[in-house]
Amino acid sequence: MTTQPSTSAGSKAPPRQDAPDPSVLLGEWLNAQRDAAGGILGINVSEQPDGTVVVRVFGTGDPEPRDWGPVEAVVYTKEDERSAAWAFRAVYDFGFLRTVLTAYQNSGVLVMTSYNIFSDDSGRADYWTREFFHRIKEQP
Repeated sequence: MTTQPSTSAGSKAPPRQDAPDPSVLLGEWLNAQRDAAGGILGINVSEQPDGTVVVRVFGTGDPEPRDWGPVEAVVYTKEDERSAAWAFRAVYDFGFLRTVLTAYQNSGVLVMTSYNIFSDDSGRADYWTREFFHRIKEQP
C-alpha cells in the first residue's frame, strides 16, 4: 500500500475535562507473530497535546515496513470504568481499500481486528483478521 490514507483535518477543541485516560493504549506495539504477519507489523499509539489519540500503523513491506501514516482514533471505555480508555477504532482509506481497525488492551496485550473492504471493483472478497501485539515502548 503506497498511497497515503485520508485523515480528518480541522481545528480541535481543547480536551474535555472528563475525557478518558488513554495511557494503557499508548506506546509502540509489535505484532506477536511478526514472522507470520501478513499485514501489520507494528502500531504506534500516541496522544496529542489537545488530547486526540493518533494511531500510526506500519505494514509489511520489502525491504522496509510501509508507514500507513497517522490517523485519528476514537477511544472507548468500559461501561463500568468511564475514566480510562481501553479500546480504540481507527480508519484508513487507501482509495481501493478501506481498513477499519478496532483494538482493545487486555492484560498488557493489544488485541486488534481489522475489517478490510475493497472498493475497486476487483471482485476480491472483503476480509477480517485478528492479531495480537505486545508493547515494546511506552509513550513518555
